[in-house]
Amino acid sequence: MRKKICQLCMLVISLTLVIGLVINVSNQNKVEADDESIPTDDSFFVINEDGEIEFIDPTEEDMKQIKEENENQEYKVVVNDGENEEVIAEYDNYADAEDTFDQITNQEVLNKAARFSVESSTNDINTDDVQILLNDEPLARSNTYNIVKFKRTIKYNSSGDEYVANINYTEVDTNRSGYLNPTSVADAAYIKMDGSSYICKVGGVVIKVKASDVAGTPTYQEADNNKNLSYYTVSGGKLYHYYSYYLSASNISRYSTTVGYKPSYLDSGKKYYSYDGHYFYTTFEKMINDYRNNTYKNSVNYSNPYYNYYQYVSLRSKTNLSAEQLNNRINNVVNTPTSSKMYNKAQAFIDAQNKYGVNALVMFGIACNETAYGTSNIAKTKNNLFGLNAVDSSPGQSANYFASVEQCINEFAYEWMSKGYLDSYDSRYRGPHLGDKHSGLNVKYASDPFWGEKAASQGYSIDTSKVDYNHYSIGIGTADVINVYNQANPKSTILYNSEAVVSSGQSAVVYDYPLLVLGKVTGSDGQTWYKVQTDVPLNESRTKRDVNALYDFSNHYGYVKANEVTLLGQVESTYSKGDVSLDGKISPTDYVLVRRYLLKTVTLSSTQIEVADMNSDGKISPTDYVGIRKILLNLN
Repeated sequence: MRKKICQLCMLVISLTLVIGLVINVSNQNKVEADDESIPTDDSFFVINEDGEIEFIDPTEEDMKQIKEENENQEYKVVVNDGENEEVIAEYDNYADAEDTFDQITNQEVLNKAARFSVESSTNDINTDDVQILLNDEPLARSNTYNIVKFKRTIKYNSSGDEYVANINYTEVDTNRSGYLNPTSVADAAYIKMDGSSYICKVGGVVIKVKASDVAGTPTYQEADNNKNLSYYTVSGGKLYHYYSYYLSASNISRYSTTVGYKPSYLDSGKKYYSYDGHYFYTTFEKMINDYRNNTYKNSVNYSNPYYNYYQYVSLRSKTNLSAEQLNNRINNVVNTPTSSKMYNKAQAFIDAQNKYGVNALVMFGIACNETAYGTSNIAKTKNNLFGLNAVDSSPGQSANYFASVEQCINEFAYEWMSKGYLDSYDSRYRGPHLGDKHSGLNVKYASDPFWGEKAASQGYSIDTSKVDYNHYSIGIGTADVINVYNQANPKSTILYNSEAVVSSGQSAVVYDYPLLVLGKVTGSDGQTWYKVQTDVPLNESRTKRDVNALYDFSNHYGYVKANEVTLLGQVESTYSKGDVSLDGKISPTDYVLVRRYLLKTVTLSSTQIEVADMNSDGKISPTDYVGIRKILLNLN
């Protein structure tokens, strides 16, 4: 039987040559270009349920083992009929193996082979019988339930130091490029093959990754046994994410991080599967079937996706925590608090928040994670709390130096966040939140797909009294593009929109786009609008963006159409300054009301008095009348 299968396969290959279907299997002359602009630091951190941080940095021995693994990789093309297996060819690279696989499984060739073979009636080759093995383990190519293990490749930086290179991928839904580092994530959900690429899901995004960047595709059962499968579970009223990563070159480990408080639809003690953190499944098979059908209907929360509060609240918000409460985090987790560069520095975070408009708790959490609570070498030697420019896998050398911790915090808030990641005209903009690899800062800021989740975890660890938790109402955009207007009027000025800056042929949609909702009003069109905090700073008259302006929480707001947003919480009706008639728009009627109030010919309600007080000095004066008139002139 083994001999018969082999003879038929050889006939297939021969016929392939005859009918001119041979694909050039030589890839020795192909050169892959690297994007040097992408951070390539291969170290990352894990944060446990108690907020303890451990940095994982590949050792010299790890590098040696990884190189040996890559040098000893063997790809085989085999035919397996369930009883016998025949090796057709062996290669040291995936491309050659795939070309042979394509030749053998080409249906036209198979049909010709069957006609020429006297034994074809009993030995026809089924395409499902042909497999590619990597070190004797089959690589998934059909609708089986597997995970994708990413391959680690050693490269060298400009100083000659070794590092584990990032893996570049393409987002399936946007065609945008992205990257991740395989040391920080050991599994992705396998969906299907697309030519010579794997389609899989990790960190909230469905990606296309080259097969040459894949180290294996074990079944999810095998992966679970080897701590190579991610999942979620609920315990003690909290939701935990168990994710796998490379502890060393050959040791895959699983760590758990606090995601948030228990959603009502998840039961304690049960295991749930999700590779986006929004929709949860009771079985791995249900999840994969939905991913393949581009739906979530079999999840336990199909009509109620989960959005982690601290992971999706806009950075254009304020913490209610005091400097003392933030400082206590360092005092409680660092053995010698005074040795930390973050010791008694919380007020600097709050000052930066109030001046530049970036949430102090979020910044504080990022700094805690990036520097192990201010104790890392970069923090101590360079006053760098955020790993700024710690890239090219030489973080110690390339990281920015700051004269003081305060300077670092201010520059991070103003230059990196307000004028960078939070500016809709910046190429790094993917929304105003921490997020994951699908949207948010995580897309461009870090190679770790769970960086945003880990930063958000600090919010739950620090805000134990829930002073901040759910303080703001969050809305998730449902339209592909969310326009933010300066008035609740579809004819008013569009201040900016939610689109990303992209290249030709790419979608600009920012998925899971969150808005910080301040209130709701009835617009000039009679429809409901939401008043929102803007991602970008505005000029004084609120007529256009001004990226260089200091952020003014009281004046930097806009309006979005409510029917384009799904609200995650309740929000009260609110009114704009100047909308004295409370009709959702500013018109001559409003300044007439103020004039009549000043002449004492009309009375106003407390709400009307509040919105008529344009300069917020606690009284109604001719200055307020002039303020409304100026708004009308700008609108006209």
